[in-house]
Amino acid sequence: MFRKFAKVILPLSLPQLFTYAIPETFQNLCFVGSRVVVPFGKSKLYSAVVYSVDDTAEGDFEIKEIIEVLDSKPIINAIQLKFWDWIASYYMCAVGEVYRAAVPAMLKLESQTLLFRTAKPLDFNELKPKEVQLLGAFTPSLTELELSKVGKYTGLKNNISLVKNLIFNGYLVADKVIQDKFRPKTEKFLSLNKNLFHSEKQIITLLDELSKRAPKQAEILYCYFSESGFQAEDSKIISFGEIDKKRFSDSKFSSSSLNSLIDKQILLEEEREVSRLSMYEGDLELYHELTENQQNALEKIESGFLEKNAALLFGVTGSGKTEIYIRLIDKYLSQGKQVLYLLPEIVLTSQIIRRLQKVFGSKVGIYHSKISDYERSEIWQNLVDKDNPSSYKLIVGVRSSIFLPFSDLGLIIVDEEHESSYKQADPQPRYNARDCALVLACFHSAKVLLGSATPSFETYFNATTGKYSLVELSSRYADFKLPEIEIVNTRTAQKRGQMKSLFYDGLIKRIEKNIAEKKQTILYRNRRGFSPYVECSSCGWIPVCENCDVTLTYHKRENRLVCHHCGYVTDMPKKCSACNDSVLITKGFGTEKVEDEIKIFFPEAKISRLDADITTSRSKFEQVIYDFENGSTDILTGTQMISKGFDFKRLTLCGILDADTMLFFPDFRAEEKTFQQLTQVSGRVGRHLEGGRVVIQTSNPENEIFKDVVSHNYKNMYARLIAERNRFAYPPYTRLIKIQIKHKDEAEMSRCAMMLASNLRKVFSSGVMGPEFPLVSRIQNLYIKEIMLKISRKHYGQQAKKIILDAVNYTKSMALKAGLIISINVDPL
Repeated sequence: MFRKFAKVILPLSLPQLFTYAIPETFQNLCFVGSRVVVPFGKSKLYSAVVYSVDDTAEGDFEIKEIIEVLDSKPIINAIQLKFWDWIASYYMCAVGEVYRAAVPAMLKLESQTLLFRTAKPLDFNELKPKEVQLLGAFTPSLTELELSKVGKYTGLKNNISLVKNLIFNGYLVADKVIQDKFRPKTEKFLSLNKNLFHSEKQIITLLDELSKRAPKQAEILYCYFSESGFQAEDSKIISFGEIDKKRFSDSKFSSSSLNSLIDKQILLEEEREVSRLSMYEGDLELYHELTENQQNALEKIESGFLEKNAALLFGVTGSGKTEIYIRLIDKYLSQGKQVLYLLPEIVLTSQIIRRLQKVFGSKVGIYHSKISDYERSEIWQNLVDKDNPSSYKLIVGVRSSIFLPFSDLGLIIVDEEHESSYKQADPQPRYNARDCALVLACFHSAKVLLGSATPSFETYFNATTGKYSLVELSSRYADFKLPEIEIVNTRTAQKRGQMKSLFYDGLIKRIEKNIAEKKQTILYRNRRGFSPYVECSSCGWIPVCENCDVTLTYHKRENRLVCHHCGYVTDMPKKCSACNDSVLITKGFGTEKVEDEIKIFFPEAKISRLDADITTSRSKFEQVIYDFENGSTDILTGTQMISKGFDFKRLTLCGILDADTMLFFPDFRAEEKTFQQLTQVSGRVGRHLEGGRVVIQTSNPENEIFKDVVSHNYKNMYARLIAERNRFAYPPYTRLIKIQIKHKDEAEMSRCAMMLASNLRKVFSSGVMGPEFPLVSRIQNLYIKEIMLKISRKHYGQQAKKIILDAVNYTKSMALKAGLIISINVDPL
């Protein structure tokens, strides 16, 4: 048989594919998109993805062989591989980095986790001494050995070549591969031994006997029969978990009682593989009737899809965009298509999931980082097995959901498309899921619906210039009015004695009235922690991070100082490190201080907080949202998490504290982002009750952005700022690429940054800005400078990418000290 060769993708930051020979035994098992185990370097093993299979191999080098094929059928389809290629090309990264980000951890074999066993008796005339030494590790009590443990048991180093020779000569067999920590979930199932019981009378007699001498065993049987019925010949197989739920007493059944019933063969035990994915078992509901405005919008979207592949649904907050999404989802599911519903944040999924499951039942799957690695792997396998009746048809998830193995995608919905959470920060690939969704849809010949009350400038620009169809919803559902917005000048209020701690006096009075009327309030402050920094009252000393050029944030509950960049933690100092004064005062405020202060004014109120410090687990943030949704919480304080698409029926008041911090951030998008955040958090108010009100506290009320927020005038804000973007050549008129240079040695970092900028200027001239220190110039003991590239959108092609990558690689090769890191961020936010 002719030799075949496979080009594979390794989960490494390497720019090329690697070629491996396919052993004869795997010739008919190795498919494009399958995972294979391959040796790499002297002693590493990786699970690679087969990119292509060829009859010839290019180049003159030693070709290693594939050790094992992990999949009986491909788990990566052709569209995914094409999509990975596009991401790697557009975002200037390695396709191996895309593979590493795309595939769940449990489906990526970690290095050196093959198990081997001996296959035939030893022939000492054929074997070399070290091979005999290695095989001697196998004993009657140690029949299988993990490759990483070979050195431990034999004392041999660089043993992979020995193992390969022994496999080739038939002495060792790669018996199986352990997927890193992944095991199928199994559950204990029980059934009645039909050979012992032929009538209901026999069962009752047994129960009477056990009730007297072994009541716990009798209780287990009673619970079993309450599920299966008393017909011996028709007894069911029931999971022990279901039986345990039926118990009469508070204490759980003991294993000894169950084992006694099994030992007596009254019950038969069977271990079965079960899914970790929960299926919806509630009642289904019909979707709500659409209003005339919603129906018109739906028809415009559908007609727009006849001409264009993407549409923007620009609807004010509370306009009922979700109901339109549901109608479109239903349409595509009825055509046998799959639908991807993208959300920017995990916190949004619980409310949306409950709504979608009531309509679509168990067709809905959830995919985000708060579910376990096991669940993510099972969802992946669920979609690979597309012919399975229980395969999900609708996936609701965050940005990583775009990598799932869809086979027949018909529609992608990108809700709150303006959100920066769709953009991956670190590591590579630094992709934007919104933009990637548009490309993925093209590969599937699918449609994309982008939804927002405050569209990103890029999206609105594309919609108004004809690239996307534009559909508007200008009024709220059921004609509820948008909230009234009051701007409070905190400088003036302070002088007049109208500020009580952090809050305007009028806001406190409205909260008091809200609580009396059983209505709810949210207080928004886009900074977590108690205080951004602490300061010595005598000399002005401020504690800073040991690893970063940034002040430490004070967290009162733990009484510690924390760096939000590197995670460095230290106890709150009792005295100043510079002058030994014991008076350290907190400066500024975050959500934790807001929560503390509002409790002083309303000690009887039920107050909760929603930020990254609280929502450390899936259950915690779901509980916070559930309590507020059901009226158990009176006041909810939080960061921008509370601004993202929630729908609370009793919410009528919102206080936005210190709005200026968003506005004066050094970013050309600062005004756009400020408008979006203020409008979105205001939009949570008054969706189901009239009289919604928002109080914005600012020391710069004359700023134009606040006037636009008060009048709910996105178009005026857009017209004013888009002219500036055009004048100064910023997106959407140009493409930005941020190049970050890092090194532990500041001088070496600066030298390399200047070299890179100089080489880029030879081609891009005035389009190169920098290098400059960013706002935080040292993180994790790495000094940082940034170069910003402005490139015309029509000129950002393969040639421009090659020039940039060549300049980066040249700079790396000219580094005088090891440890230089250069990262590329295309379309930074």
